[in-house]
Amino acid sequence: MLFSSQLAVADQTSIPKSSGFSRVLQGLLGFNALAGHIGSRQLEKKLHKKLSGDFHVRLRPYSAIDLTHGVAKQLTIDGTNLIYDHALYIQSFHLETDKKTPLWMSTHHSRLKAPVEAEFSMVLTQEGINQSLQTDAMQKRLNDIKIASVQHVRVISPRITLDTNIMTVTTSVGVVDQPVDKAISVKIKTGLTPLPGSGQLQLTGFDITTPAAENTEAMSQMAKDALENFLNPTHWLPRGYRQSTVRFQSIQITPQKLVVTAHLVLVPASPLAK
Repeated sequence: MLFSSQLAVADQTSIPKSSGFSRVLQGLLGFNALAGHIGSRQLEKKLHKKLSGDFHVRLRPYSAIDLTHGVAKQLTIDGTNLIYDHALYIQSFHLETDKKTPLWMSTHHSRLKAPVEAEFSMVLTQEGINQSLQTDAMQKRLNDIKIASVQHVRVISPRITLDTNIMTVTTSVGVVDQPVDKAISVKIKTGLTPLPGSGQLQLTGFDITTPAAENTEAMSQMAKDALENFLNPTHWLPRGYRQSTVRFQSIQITPQKLVVTAHLVLVPASPLAK
């Protein structure tokens, strides 16, 4: 309900400033295309703070005048061989916002000022995932994961293998502040599917193998909680967008690759701030 009300206000506030005739005239004179090109390149520069690799941004304005007021019609981002936030290696990525909902942005900071919906897809490779797990940024996340059954756990030297409909994780799991040699080695096999209705990520056919004889059930739950928490996509969104939601539409695990499509609702922390 909150999101619906925010979106409604945003739609009213972000109505294109120029008239239909003005937009047509600006289009004929080439101003709209030029403004879109300049806006796209400026946004690419901003995105380079979080995203590196080969990517292209296309910002579609209603008109040049509208874009100067921070209102655009649609945004698409396409990229290959990307690294997101110095941590996640992505083989290919595509994002396209809903053109029925105007983009309302801060012209000074290239940040959203109202919620917007988008469809996105990405391909991760087994090699890329394992490279990601070795980065300093990812190691920081792995060394302190909050879960329900234990306050904080650490995941040590994880290794991912992808096969048809199965992801295998080989690692050690221990409690933060305890010696590393107290960690328990585990091997997890699981599927990944969207939860019907909510689109949340769920682990299916979860199976854990550990040489530890004691409390295997507790270890299984701890490992499952840690993995679910780590894979929660909202944890990977930029700061200031943590109220957003990600609804998975499909998750395909194939040998060496993970293919994901999802619906994204980006909600800035202060949707209507000037």
